[in-house]
Amino acid sequence: MLRWKEWTSAQCPRCGLLEDAAHVWICKGRGANVVWDKAILRLKEWLISVRTDPAITNAITLGLQTWRQQGRYENHFDGKVYCAVAQQGDIGWGNLVEGWIAIEWETIQQDYYQAIHSRRTGSTWSSQLLLRLWSIAGDMWENRNETLHQQENIISQTHEEALHRRIQRLHEELTQQPLSTKDSYLGNISLPDLIKKSWTYKSEWCRSATVVLNRNKNVSLGRSRNLRYMRNIMSKWLSNKSGKV
Repeated sequence: MLRWKEWTSAQCPRCGLLEDAAHVWICKGRGANVVWDKAILRLKEWLISVRTDPAITNAITLGLQTWRQQGRYENHFDGKVYCAVAQQGDIGWGNLVEGWIAIEWETIQQDYYQAIHSRRTGSTWSSQLLLRLWSIAGDMWENRNETLHQQENIISQTHEEALHRRIQRLHEELTQQPLSTKDSYLGNISLPDLIKKSWTYKSEWCRSATVVLNRNKNVSLGRSRNLRYMRNIMSKWLSNKSGKV
């Protein structure tokens, strides 16, 4: 939106920091931590439900949590899981959220299914895992958008309240002075009915009302100046008349 010149900055609506794609997931601003924790909990519950190797469950959830906290992953696992963690670390745990999964996870899970005599396959497991990871990314994106829309709604509400105050002031001024036939429509509509109109109608009404009030004010000032001028002329004439007598 900044590149398209729709926004003036690339600040995150939740925390105010510079926002890029990865920041949407690692942001710790308004409500983001709660959404993330719930998403990771659901991921862990799913991993357990599909009989994932417990070491993989611990390794992946720990890796994602460490990545989001921007900490250092201490790889204390053994054997193939150690290699998978290292492989995913080279690829990037943030990239895992985007679908770049280390192939070693699938191999280890396939071996685990065979060891427990399950008919499930590692390839199906890895495909479903990617969908779960994309779901986490989607949850974080929705939370970010909800926060943005709430802020936009607050701003819109503030603008509308200011517009309504302006309408009330202009309406009161219009009803306190005579209007020409062509301008009478501005005062004929009641204030409650006017408030119910669309934003475009109300904005145009304010513009027209302001023009009419300014015009009437200029006419009134012109009349006052003319009256003062006539009074000055009369005063001078009377003074001269008195002097001659």
